[in-house]
Amino acid sequence: MEKELPEDVRKARSLLEEFERSSSHSKKIRYFENGMNILDDYLEGFPQSPHKKLIMNIKLSYTRSLINQLNKIRPDMDEWVDYCSLFSKVKKEVDRVQETNADLKANYEDFIKLRDKELIEGIREMKKQVSAIKRQLKKHE
Repeated sequence: MEKELPEDVRKARSLLEEFERSSSHSKKIRYFENGMNILDDYLEGFPQSPHKKLIMNIKLSYTRSLINQLNKIRPDMDEWVDYCSLFSKVKKEVDRVQETNADLKANYEDFIKLRDKELIEGIREMKKQVSAIKRQLKKHE
C-alpha cells in the first residue's frame, strides 16, 4: 500500500515520523509543519484524490500525537509560540481531537495556559512602552 501512495504523501509521512522521534523542539516543530504543509499542498492540488481520506486520517493521527506529547514538554516562550502557531495551522484537527478525547483536550488546554502569566506581563510591558513612545512623540509635536 505504501508504494501506491503518491511520493508527496510518503515524504510527508516520513517527516511526521521524524517529528515523533525527535526530542528537539525546533526539529519537532519543523518536521510537523513541513509534513502537514506537504499534505495540505497535495490535497489542494488533488482535491478529488482517492487518498484524501487516508491523508485526513494521517493529519488527525499526528495532530493527536502532538497533543498527546504536550504534557511531557516544557518549551521556552519562543518554542511555545511556535507550537501555538502549529495548532493554528491544523485547527480543524485540533478541534476534532479535543471533541473526541477529554484527556487530550486537557493536555492542550494546560499547554496553552503554560505561558498565560508571561504573556500578560509581556503585554503590560508592551503597553508601557507604547505609552512612553506616544509621550515622546507628543513632546516633539
